[in-house]
Amino acid sequence: AGGAGSPPLPPPVGGVAAYRADRPLVTAPAPLPPPAAADADLGPPPVPVPQGDGVFVSTLPSGLRVATRPLPGSACATVGVLLAHGSRDERAGERGAAHLTEAAAFQSAGGRSGAEIAASIERMGGAADCSVGRESAVYFLDVMRSELAGATELLADAVLRPELHEEDVAGGAGRGG
Repeated sequence: AGGAGSPPLPPPVGGVAAYRADRPLVTAPAPLPPPAAADADLGPPPVPVPQGDGVFVSTLPSGLRVATRPLPGSACATVGVLLAHGSRDERAGERGAAHLTEAAAFQSAGGRSGAEIAASIERMGGAADCSVGRESAVYFLDVMRSELAGATELLADAVLRPELHEEDVAGGAGRGG
């Protein structure tokens, strides 16, 4: 599904595709199956393992590790994706790709324009950001707790289905570039 020679994408989780840190990021995956078909193969829910400071880590059947930290009584929630890939993973001829990925984050993805993404984030009462370093990249959205499902879908689009347009490259992708 990720193109010739690339590993297949892991199965979707709850209608949102999961990313495995031991596989390269695929920027143009095949369309995801409907959530009902994806949910049928999930099996029993993972068991959260305490990590200290109120953080729990669960490992999904796809290999995706999910860290959670409940904040009872909070009206806000943060959802994020941490990728174990950064600028150190760039090969010759790819130098600067990590910075471009960071600058283009949330600009357009999954068939949504930058304006549509910005309006969705605003409607959720949220804020979005991406940070790429030498060892890793993190995408996250802070939103109202009631908007967590929509934020997770938007985050999946930003990570798995980014759309990079010529004007993004020529103009530095619009975020300080």
